[in-house]
Amino acid sequence: MRQIILVVAIVLLLTTGCSIWMSPQYQQLVEMSANNVAELQRRCEVNDIPACKEGCKESSVTLNRIVDALHNRDPNTPQ
Repeated sequence: MRQIILVVAIVLLLTTGCSIWMSPQYQQLVEMSANNVAELQRRCEVNDIPACKEGCKESSVTLNRIVDALHNRDPNTPQ
């Protein structure tokens, strides 16, 4: 589990270094998601299994939002 979260954190850091442009809407969504993942990670480390599962799900959503921003997709359009 920690490996997955470490990989997500590294990917997020690497993408931040790429200087991609995000609309204010995407920035807000990604920042909110990052905060949620950090909290779920904290809970996962104390063996809260539902938090571990939700953290993986939220990490996936966050990465998909970053990819959508890279491709200039509207955050309000369902994929």
